[in-house]
Amino acid sequence: MFIKLFRKIKVYYMRKTTIFKQLILNVVIPAVSALLILGAFNYSQTKSILIDASDTKSKIISEEIIDIMEIQDVALEIIEQYLNPIMESYSNELVNNYFKKTDNIEFANLDEIRIELGMDPEMEDIYIINEEGIVVNSTFEADLGLNLFSFGEEHKHMILGIFEEEKFVYEKFTVESSTKRLKKYTYHPTLDGKYIVELGIYSGPADELINSINKTVNELSDVNVDLFINKDNPISLTKDIELSPDEIDLMKERFVNQDSIKIPRKVNRKKLYYNYLYIHRANTDLYKGAIISIINER
Repeated sequence: MFIKLFRKIKVYYMRKTTIFKQLILNVVIPAVSALLILGAFNYSQTKSILIDASDTKSKIISEEIIDIMEIQDVALEIIEQYLNPIMESYSNELVNNYFKKTDNIEFANLDEIRIELGMDPEMEDIYIINEEGIVVNSTFEADLGLNLFSFGEEHKHMILGIFEEEKFVYEKFTVESSTKRLKKYTYHPTLDGKYIVELGIYSGPADELINSINKTVNELSDVNVDLFINKDNPISLTKDIELSPDEIDLMKERFVNQDSIKIPRKVNRKKLYYNYLYIHRANTDLYKGAIISIINER
């Protein structure tokens, strides 16, 4: 009797187990599989949308920066039209009168000469450059002994060209690497062709302009935006940061290739995307090219 009852119970539970298995095979597994597939599809779609949105945002930011820089160029050109004749007048006086003979040019008291000419000691400097590109005398002591040829082949050829052409040359505003201030330079070979008299002038309106533009760039977005210039020695125009050797090589490569690149990096357990966008500068000598760096987290 107990044996028959045990067999009945066993059959009952075997049937129940079979039904449970069928339920899992026919209902639960397909449903879970469908949810997983749907979840993967949604993730893929969401990721794609976020990537597209991030790329679009980066493009909008870069276009805004380009527009800002074009406005900057126009404003600086107006300032330069005022400074050019003033600097040429100073330069002619130095070359044709003070340094008509260059025997003592490397030891001349340029500070006294600057005062005699009515130049502003806080804003205007005089440099004497020899044929090797070395600053051998200057009112700006920090640059004394500086080798201008070390600024890159392009700058070296420019200096050598000024020696050959033997005429007054002025540059548009450029960024002084040590201070990141805008400074306008002129170059004038001495009558004997052995030296170049260089003038460097800061401008209050130019300082205000660049500070305003840098502030605008930094406030463009909630992402980290930066602007790099100088293909030979890339520096940040908007922030006081120091690049690692790898980042410097990466920047130089962008300047050479004139392209853009996107690099994922893990920083403090966060996956960040570094966008480096090269922009060509056609109508300015301030910097022929620049790289916009945009860092965002998707």
